[in-house]
Amino acid sequence: PLNRIGVICKIEKTLAELAQSFEREPTEQELAQVLHISPAEIEDLLQNSGKHISLDTPLDDEEESRLIDILEAQDAPGPDARLLDESLDKEIEQSLGTLEPREARVIRLYFGLGMERPLTLEEIGVKLKLTRERVRQIKEKALRRLRHSSRSLLLRKYLG
Repeated sequence: PLNRIGVICKIEKTLAELAQSFEREPTEQELAQVLHISPAEIEDLLQNSGKHISLDTPLDDEEESRLIDILEAQDAPGPDARLLDESLDKEIEQSLGTLEPREARVIRLYFGLGMERPLTLEEIGVKLKLTRERVRQIKEKALRRLRHSSRSLLLRKYLG
């Protein structure tokens, strides 16, 4: 924060002035007396006052690239992960294509495929005008069919 930066600048300025007048580095106690700040706070501020650099800093004078352009986001999926996700999505869609339309819809809703969140059996029942038990039966039948189809072998490779 700016107020801490101001105090750090004041400490560094006083440190340089005292070092020049004492002809040695001043102690934290001496700095504390002059600045009316506790030695512990001075130590804390100086330890946390490392060199800061803006992410918008140009890398060199001739190029327009900035530091932020070359830093990798730690949580961003890499190209391999995106390709794997796309491949998995395609395999899932092809597998769901082997089901009856109503079975595929129940599976999509239950697992939240292409949606914000998965729905409960009750919510699916309301949406499809079916009982919760009937939705459960359709889901179980669809999962059995998926497990025993030849496509299940293709999907299993994504499980690791």
